[in-house]
Amino acid sequence: MQSWGLNVVRPGLLPPTLIGQDVEGEEEVRIVTAKRPGHVAHIDFTVVPTTGLSTPWFPFSLPQIHPFAHWVAIVEDHFSRQCLGFAVFAKEPTTKETTDFLDRIFQNRGKPDHLISDKGPQFRDEYMEWCQGQKIQFRRGKVGEHGSISVVERCIKTMKNECIPHSGVSCSIDRFREELELYFIWYNEYRAHEYLGGRTPNEVFDQVKVPACEKPRIELRDRWPEDSDCAKPSVPIAGVPGATPILVIGFLEGRKHLPIINFIDPESTADAA
Repeated sequence: MQSWGLNVVRPGLLPPTLIGQDVEGEEEVRIVTAKRPGHVAHIDFTVVPTTGLSTPWFPFSLPQIHPFAHWVAIVEDHFSRQCLGFAVFAKEPTTKETTDFLDRIFQNRGKPDHLISDKGPQFRDEYMEWCQGQKIQFRRGKVGEHGSISVVERCIKTMKNECIPHSGVSCSIDRFREELELYFIWYNEYRAHEYLGGRTPNEVFDQVKVPACEKPRIELRDRWPEDSDCAKPSVPIAGVPGATPILVIGFLEGRKHLPIINFIDPESTADAA
């Protein structure tokens, strides 16, 4: 039993350096630099106990399979930190289930040049043959090496900190997948990332670059010196100078842990009324 979750919303500022081990020789270390979106991707699995079984010790006293827990697979773009897709499994997935999952993602999002994973049982001979057939350079994260697989691990940790405690983990795989799908839509589209300089993964993945001088801004000074040389080049003002902006907080599909924050000019609100 499995449940697919493919993020179909729009597929860094500092290109990170990734350290991975070569497939042929475990001791050979190569430097792979994520130069652009879609260049390097990561895949990893995590086990998520269902609600009520998330104490530090209790999950390990039960089988890590449905209905006691779900297995979640996540694929993340290294450069933009965008979650390319995820899947929920009832038990630890096989190599065939893993490659089927990747086939679905890459069919929708395009194939990366490099794919990084750990040394789990899914990522062995059959998986390596699949990568070769897809013309994807397979890399294993180097054990004990900072930065080798930490990118997707941080994504998993963020998901467990920001989503799981608020949404809960239903025994139903479909319900759990729906909550994760909403979370990753929000994660890609609305969640600003410090590493990306305050941009969202979608903005970086899509190479959205709008100069600051072209962005309407809020001017709090009612006597803003528009004619002054220091105020040039002129930046468009949202509304009128001195107007107190209205902060509007919405929530994606009503989920309070997925806020969407916007500023609204009170003048435009009055005109609309």
